[in-house]
Amino acid sequence: MTEHYSTGRASPLSKAFNYYSEVEKYRERYSRYCVKVDVEKRTDSTILTNEMWNMNLNDLDHVKVKVKYELKPPNEICYEILEGYGTGSKNCTKLNETKDDHCGARVSLVPLEIYSKFYPLEDPVFQKMALYFSRMDSKYCDGKTVETVAGDPCPSCKKGKLKLTGKRSTDDSPSESHSEREFVCDFCGEIITHHEIGLKENLKFSDSVSVEKNPKN
Repeated sequence: MTEHYSTGRASPLSKAFNYYSEVEKYRERYSRYCVKVDVEKRTDSTILTNEMWNMNLNDLDHVKVKVKYELKPPNEICYEILEGYGTGSKNCTKLNETKDDHCGARVSLVPLEIYSKFYPLEDPVFQKMALYFSRMDSKYCDGKTVETVAGDPCPSCKKGKLKLTGKRSTDDSPSESHSEREFVCDFCGEIITHHEIGLKENLKFSDSVSVEKNPKN
């Protein structure tokens, strides 16, 4: 089994476990890729789902899979693809307590398992997808504001859209790159600054995500 990415969650272990167990909320959380998740059967320890994911891989536009999840509280959610692309694939998301009511997360998800059939984990295409899932988890599990991008609504006037001004500052350390990007609202003119932390050997990960290169359990 291979973890797809590891990160820290600013949530206690119990909250993170419940969050990753709520597979029926994938459509809400991961709308860029998740078309639907229908729960066929749920017990205290298992969930059986029918899922459709927007993959856009080679000749695959949408992927349909039947998945069985096994809940192993307090820190493990495992799955097996029973039907569809990647039948027989198994993997787990594993959590561990850290400190200050936070936890670590070694995350594996069905769409990333499918992506890994096409791309190695260090490939930018795979990392871009993994980054999206981690950002959405930061938003919905930890309540963090996700990275600001051009076209976002202005948080000040709520009417305009943000545009990059082109101004950016960078402060590098041996392992990380810290930068600030400046945006301006096209309606009210408010200046918004976004602070970003990146890991030098991967893509820019604003919530300190690291993608492993085929680690072993």
